[in-house]
Amino acid sequence: MRKVKFSQKAAPTSSAMDNGAAHVRYGHKTTPTLIDVVCSKCGMQATAKLISEEAIGVVASDLNPAVQKDRWSVACRHCTYRMSSVPKNEVTPFFWEFEAAGCRVWAWNEAHLGMLASVLLGESIGGHSYECLRTYIHKEWLLKRNRLRIAKEIANRIANKPLQVTALTRRT
Repeated sequence: MRKVKFSQKAAPTSSAMDNGAAHVRYGHKTTPTLIDVVCSKCGMQATAKLISEEAIGVVASDLNPAVQKDRWSVACRHCTYRMSSVPKNEVTPFFWEFEAAGCRVWAWNEAHLGMLASVLLGESIGGHSYECLRTYIHKEWLLKRNRLRIAKEIANRIANKPLQVTALTRRT
């Protein structure tokens, strides 16, 4: 049997080799350009949208100048509430946030929630607009004992879109 000598020197990371592109992706530095949030006026579903000519597509890198500028518009789908130039850290709470299988489950928007359900059910998400976010699915959501329970709750929430957000999901 051949002996293998291990080096004490750390292996180069992919981010060191590609000037940070992999670091951004695996450092959870991507943001959808459309987020479903709770309206601060009426408590119903509102949409926060990244407003910039640099934002192209459904997901933007945090290195994208549009994200760095923190320019988001928020518009309620049910009342007259409108805001513009909202900082990203004020674009909360998520509309699609709930408890299922003992886990806090959340999604950026309904399309992202649908992608999560597909992954949990073992369906292919190849070509899905949020496929790149699969990397960030929480480990406890993927556990065998939780997958089906969470997927069922997601399907129920999409089918019966709540008119008002419950006290559990509303953060004050």
